[in-house]
Amino acid sequence: MSAQIRTYVSTAGAINGMAHRSTHKFQHSIGSSTTTGSSSIRTIIDSIYRQQTIELPSIIDTMHIHPFSTPTELSTSAPTSPLVVATQNVKVAQMHSSVGLGTCYTCGPKASATHSDDIALQSTALARRGNPVNRLLHIGASNTVPSAHDVLVPETLLKKRKSDAKAREEKAAKAAETKKANLAKRKVIFKRAEQYTKEYRAAEREEIRLRRAAKAKGDFYVAGQPKVVFVVRLRGINNIAPKPRKILQLLRLLQINNGVFVRLTKATSQMLQLVQPYVTYGAPNLKTIRDLVYKRGYAKVNRQRLPINDNKVIEENLGKYGILSIEDIVHEIATCGPNFKAVTNFLWAFKLSNPNGGFKGKKLTHYTEGGNTGDRGEAINAIVRRMN
Repeated sequence: MSAQIRTYVSTAGAINGMAHRSTHKFQHSIGSSTTTGSSSIRTIIDSIYRQQTIELPSIIDTMHIHPFSTPTELSTSAPTSPLVVATQNVKVAQMHSSVGLGTCYTCGPKASATHSDDIALQSTALARRGNPVNRLLHIGASNTVPSAHDVLVPETLLKKRKSDAKAREEKAAKAAETKKANLAKRKVIFKRAEQYTKEYRAAEREEIRLRRAAKAKGDFYVAGQPKVVFVVRLRGINNIAPKPRKILQLLRLLQINNGVFVRLTKATSQMLQLVQPYVTYGAPNLKTIRDLVYKRGYAKVNRQRLPINDNKVIEENLGKYGILSIEDIVHEIATCGPNFKAVTNFLWAFKLSNPNGGFKGKKLTHYTEGGNTGDRGEAINAIVRRMN
């Protein structure tokens, strides 16, 4: 509040000084001029106003007063602030007293000689009513204005700046730590991917070697029984016995064209035998597993189906098992690792589409009879590729 009062006092002092200088210049011009009449007086006052505008343009802009405005424009365009009204009154009174004749540039050629006195009395009355802003115009003006360094900053603002700076530092430090940790994890993920690729190639070469060795001896090579099968549901819910219905629920096959990875054991083999008329299954290869996980893989987090668009989702849910990326999931399913159950429970049941070109033969007939249900071995890869 003190800074605002000082500004008002300085403004009033500047206006008084401007009017005083204008009076001396006007009297000097009257004494040296030989012309008479309202036109010469108007020309002199125009020059005085122009000089005032050049000397103090900021004050005139602040008060929103144009130096060549008429009384009507002053009354309609001037703001309603008490400081501006009193300042206008003082300025008009000083101009009238400086002219001292019957012609007033501001109020017109027929202004009375007592008009300036009335305006001065009105300004004095406004100041005497108790308005502190108007009273400042009649007090001796001060030329000192507080600078930005003299004004004290509020304590709340200082606290806010300090807390914001601390928050920025903490955020930057956390971002740096996260970036460093992600870089280290990325290196681990790349090393694991390279190791998995070498492992897959070694297993493929070993199988080729065994086939060639058996063929060279005139024998037949019989591959081992698959450890993992991919099961796809083909039928709906109509006309299903209670036991097969329950098995389908246990396998999480709740809709048509749903698919899941199942570890092949004695118990699961018997369950698949009971639901053969409603599903088809077979041994998936590495390409089928990778395509399904990358394209149709969704995570089950807090009973919600979330897309796997970042390894962070995998790490948060399977990090305790040492699984950090989607390649770890593919490797765990392809090799039927020790964490196979945790990985398959983490994955939502795959929602496949109808196969391109449709099913070959009758849908509800067994695969060995030309249909589509039951065990189809490695042929599951072809139909899954058309349904993916």
